[in-house]
Amino acid sequence: MVKQTVLIGITILALILAGTAIAQSLIIMGQLNSLNSKIDTTYSTLGGQFSIIQGKISNISNQLGPKTVEITVHAVMHTVVDENTTMEFHTWIPNTIVIHKGDTVKLTIINDDEHIHGFGIPDFGVDTGPIQPGQSKTIEFTATKVGTFEFMCTTPWNPARNICDRDHPDMRGILIVLP
Repeated sequence: MVKQTVLIGITILALILAGTAIAQSLIIMGQLNSLNSKIDTTYSTLGGQFSIIQGKISNISNQLGPKTVEITVHAVMHTVVDENTTMEFHTWIPNTIVIHKGDTVKLTIINDDEHIHGFGIPDFGVDTGPIQPGQSKTIEFTATKVGTFEFMCTTPWNPARNICDRDHPDMRGILIVLP
């Protein structure tokens, strides 16, 4: 009988402890669900705010609309000298131009080199024709498409006429047109 009473007591105690553990688990689960709900609400609110911010940026950009961008590009020669060799190479400065679609671009090309150069962006039908040393040309075009486009010297090397130089194929740059 004592043994049965002890077993009943242990069983009751185990049920009480199990019930307490279950109750605590239910409380914790409720708190986790509440926390998850708050996280979902916060995430949703933040996501909405990001969308609002993106919309405002687009509106500002649209309100500003296309603009006229004035850019000066120089044709230059760099000389590298070591004890046995002198090397020259020609380049555009800057050799990367970034604009936006719809912008009207007013490009002034200055030939700071001793050779004749031309400047072209074939994808936009831009070509200055030959530019004499120390001279400049200004051209305008509208950026009608988004992407990355190459610009280059358009006067092929002709040493007899002082046009460009043997590194003519390397005298290139990049025009980046953003949306």
